[in-house]
Amino acid sequence: MTTRTPVAESPLLSGPHRLKLATFGFNAQGGTTITSAEGPPDTDWDQQVRIAQLSEAAGIEAVLPGARWLGYGGRTNFQGRSYDTFAWAAAIAAVTTRCQVFATFHLPTAHPVRVAKTIATIDHVSGGRFGLNIVAGWNVDELSMFGLTQRDHDERYDFGDDYLAVLNQLLDHDGFFDHTGPYFELKRGYSEPKPLQSPRPVYMAAGLSPRGRRFAAQHADISFMAVQDVSKIAPAIAQTKQEARDFGRDLMVFVQTPIVCADTEKEAQELLGHYVDEMGDFEAARNMVSSLFGNTLDTTGAQRDVPVEEGVRAFLRLAVAGHGAAPLIGTPEQIVDALLVRAEAGIDGVTLSWLNYEEGLVQFQEKILPLLVQAGLRVDEDLPASSPEPVR
Repeated sequence: MTTRTPVAESPLLSGPHRLKLATFGFNAQGGTTITSAEGPPDTDWDQQVRIAQLSEAAGIEAVLPGARWLGYGGRTNFQGRSYDTFAWAAAIAAVTTRCQVFATFHLPTAHPVRVAKTIATIDHVSGGRFGLNIVAGWNVDELSMFGLTQRDHDERYDFGDDYLAVLNQLLDHDGFFDHTGPYFELKRGYSEPKPLQSPRPVYMAAGLSPRGRRFAAQHADISFMAVQDVSKIAPAIAQTKQEARDFGRDLMVFVQTPIVCADTEKEAQELLGHYVDEMGDFEAARNMVSSLFGNTLDTTGAQRDVPVEEGVRAFLRLAVAGHGAAPLIGTPEQIVDALLVRAEAGIDGVTLSWLNYEEGLVQFQEKILPLLVQAGLRVDEDLPASSPEPVR
């Protein structure tokens, strides 16, 4: 009989650091920057291994992929190539030893019986380090490839409630069980082996809408948000954590955090201007935003008291610069100050990305991480000075 470990003891949830870290989005072509500038990752496996191992060498607790089935057109067809996140997670788990390795999964695209077996397999491969980033499913064009019709917004989460009711039993119930719900009916449901984590691996879910936040509060260990204005996020964080407490649960909140760092703020701003304003693929960015918000881009992108087109341009610029999240820009000291503001707003962790992940991770370990320790956001764990040779 395999000994199972409480999920609370997983690398991401149990670490000693005030601000948790995850490297985000490098499994897809372009990463999180919609640009034709040089630097973003592509579907090169040796590069994937290097990025994962550099992340682990820097003490980053998790690696988190994004799930994509179609690109966004434009001259770059941003994220038009990407690795399947379950297979990716199993392979990355085999070449790392400490970090939490996530897969991102759109619930409508596979039955929970299939997914339970996959989850348990990867959790065994990783030695109990697997995590699942749960997505209700939002991209109409992608879902249509599966022959699926998009549900109304809130119903997607109703479906998710029933999905997880089945999945969680498959991952933790000994023997057979029956389930009758609004979307799933199982007779003699069964799955073995169980994952090493008990009662299930770490769950993450994006919580942007009120219904999405409630779903994350009810089911997830981590709620994942994109932030455009950190000064306004504290109430949303407090509300999400209170909703989790109402369900008798604790919840961490992570935010997406692209980084643009240089020796001077001027150099960082010039780098951002190069890959966003000079080389940014604004057509692909518009396609991505439209797929998220339908045909409401003018009102979504506009800011109060700002002309619509100017507001749209600013919104699209965020999409190009960091997948919709405002990047942190400046010197290492300025980056740490900005991360401290996020922690003081109630944020428990950040998902990091860069134009060039390999260069960014080396810079992060050498110049930013020591300052994070000084600021009390990270604990000095006597990390290795450099990443190991890639394992193949």
